[in-house]
Amino acid sequence: MIKRKIIISYYSKENDKLIKSKPIKCTLDQINKLLLKFYPKEKHIQTDKNGNKYLSGSYDVTSKINEELFKTFGILADIENFNCQIEYE
Repeated sequence: MIKRKIIISYYSKENDKLIKSKPIKCTLDQINKLLLKFYPKEKHIQTDKNGNKYLSGSYDVTSKINEELFKTFGILADIENFNCQIEYE
């Protein structure tokens, strides 16, 4: 499977300004499986008119999601100092 550009975006807690983003080395299917654990009723992958799949929307990194990101990908988002979201770049 092709690796997609899935990122964690870090936003300022004061003004929601984008501070930085860090890529997550994963496939779209891997991030979908992670998100389904927390949002089981949502459709996380969409397909465009050309048949390309992409992550639909952005997802807040909660403490539980952060734990799962660490277990699955070895990544810990700094949710204490930033508002973090999983997004498709």
